[in-house]
Amino acid sequence: MNDKTITINGVNVNIGIWLKRAATLLFVVNLFLILILALTGFEINGNYSIFGFEKALFVHDTLAVVFAFLFFGSFSLYVFDFYDWISLPKAKRPQFNKFYIIANCVIIPAQVVTGIVYYLFPFLRSIRIMPGIGFFSNAHTLLAYAIIAGVIIHLYLFIIGKSSLARLK
Repeated sequence: MNDKTITINGVNVNIGIWLKRAATLLFVVNLFLILILALTGFEINGNYSIFGFEKALFVHDTLAVVFAFLFFGSFSLYVFDFYDWISLPKAKRPQFNKFYIIANCVIIPAQVVTGIVYYLFPFLRSIRIMPGIGFFSNAHTLLAYAIIAGVIIHLYLFIIGKSSLARLK
């Protein structure tokens, strides 16, 4: 992101730094949301019992809505970043990480859609749109495993870097 300065009431404000800080905070919040969603989701699935089914279901559904709003709401940061990227000369453009493109444009939206179908299943079944939930249930669980694998790989690559702590600034 290029540093951009705007003037508000006669004061120069560097919005590039604030956008970078907002993106970092959003990144960390999303990480914790993903971990809690995975923990409660696998409990709902019956893999173990920590909170109890009802509490896990309530926490999972509530945080899923928060995550969806944060994730899809943060696309404005990505769009701003893309316009910033496209304004650079071709030789100076950084390369996009393919993992982020796949995760942000395919895996997470598919996870949200399967979760919405899973949540609305009793209604969809009552109006005879969908006879079974098996496909969506399995897809939702498989996508959760893919997201957890991505988080583990992400954290591993962060930890083995030469300046792991320097990246937290």
